[in-house]
Amino acid sequence: MRLKFFKNLILGTAAITGIGATGALGAVTEADVFDWWDSGIISPGEAEEILAKLDEGDESEACILAETYAQESCEESSDTGTENATKTAKTAKRPSAKEVHGHFLYKARFDSAGHLKSHREELQLEFYRYTLKLGSQELLTYKNGASEAHFGEISTRELHSQIPLDTLWGTALLYPIGNLFVGGMLDTSTAANVRLGYRIDKAAFVEGIYWRQQNDDAHGARDIQSGELQTKFNFGETAVWWQQGHDAPLVKIRLKGKSGANKSGASKGNANKSGANQPKIQWTSTAYVHGDSIPRFARLSSTIAKSRIWGSQAITGTAQELANTKITANARFLNPLHSDSISMRLKLAVQSGPSFLRTSAAATCLEASENCRKDDLLAGIESSFVQNLTLQAKAKARYQRDDGLGTPQMEIGAKICDSQKNFAKVTAVWPKGATMEKFQLRNETHLRNEFLDISLSTTFKNGDDGGLHPSHAAITAKIMF
Repeated sequence: MRLKFFKNLILGTAAITGIGATGALGAVTEADVFDWWDSGIISPGEAEEILAKLDEGDESEACILAETYAQESCEESSDTGTENATKTAKTAKRPSAKEVHGHFLYKARFDSAGHLKSHREELQLEFYRYTLKLGSQELLTYKNGASEAHFGEISTRELHSQIPLDTLWGTALLYPIGNLFVGGMLDTSTAANVRLGYRIDKAAFVEGIYWRQQNDDAHGARDIQSGELQTKFNFGETAVWWQQGHDAPLVKIRLKGKSGANKSGASKGNANKSGANQPKIQWTSTAYVHGDSIPRFARLSSTIAKSRIWGSQAITGTAQELANTKITANARFLNPLHSDSISMRLKLAVQSGPSFLRTSAAATCLEASENCRKDDLLAGIESSFVQNLTLQAKAKARYQRDDGLGTPQMEIGAKICDSQKNFAKVTAVWPKGATMEKFQLRNETHLRNEFLDISLSTTFKNGDDGGLHPSHAAITAKIMF
């Protein structure tokens, strides 16, 4: 059996829509990454790339990696665009010099031996117009309307870079002049940049950045110079960064859009009524493109750095009038450096049914360049008949053209939550069918109130001795004051 229908449907969708998309997920968490890792959806190296971005607090880039590797969409909660400064200027009130508030954050990950894999501590104090961070990042920030000044460890967020950056030690400034804004950065290694931008409207700007670092080569080689152009609009953002002497620039493209929104001119009641029955389509397209070398200060994940072309395209369609059916399609593509081959993975997923009983199915072509010889097939059901309690079951199997359908992996899970979004979730996984071989037990707990936010994720696996042993663990604790 060649699964022609599946392959033709995916490729047909790709030809019409630009290839599509993913399911719906909130901001990606360590628990999500552990689940994808243990289920074989992503490789250990890909999991570490996502976890590394989460450790750094770069949730936007972690989201992009999750969409490409796990083919699951997520909502970006971090904001690296310079429009954030303008929003703050218009909404923030003048703070009192006597008020001090903030939080203490602790994040840690542990491996199967119980060793500390990574950790992050952060004490943040906010007073008047200042923010002081101590711990894994040492930074003093001053904000007055849309003006900014940062002193200490500065990186992607502080420099409002769409491309992830190395951590630098120095100072960064940003100052608006009408629709223009100017800024710059200087660090202790003599690296510097100058930036000039123009804000077209609330959601759109164009910015040019000039980078320079004095070369400390003993032979007196020329200084390192590069130029960058960033743009942001309602439909996405782009960045082009070219360093002197490189054969090609580093390019990042992140585009998105949606249709089916309520049309203006209708009354609120009629708009809501018509919008509920109107099919909605969302799409995203992400790509990194570069040559053999990347700019000096860019800090890309290893797979991106080793790929000439890296990215994904996605589309999601939802029709509430058809049992709230959601169809998603997704394609990811990687072209390694010094190679003419392109690796492409395709996925098609369907969810349907009322909120208290949802069914789902998905098919993933693991490698399109091999004519989809290996495919992952998944079916699931989710029920919430009891208030605050959700039950789910899944079955996943790999189909290989020469060997047929393999032993299915089965999952049964339960999640209980309250109105405050506190929840506890447990999932039992049988990777080898109805046997205890490699059995897994995954737990996730999240508790929050006005002053405390804590989450704990653990995975236990069945060992050779027949007992359960920890495989992964992550904890995040945040105390607000």
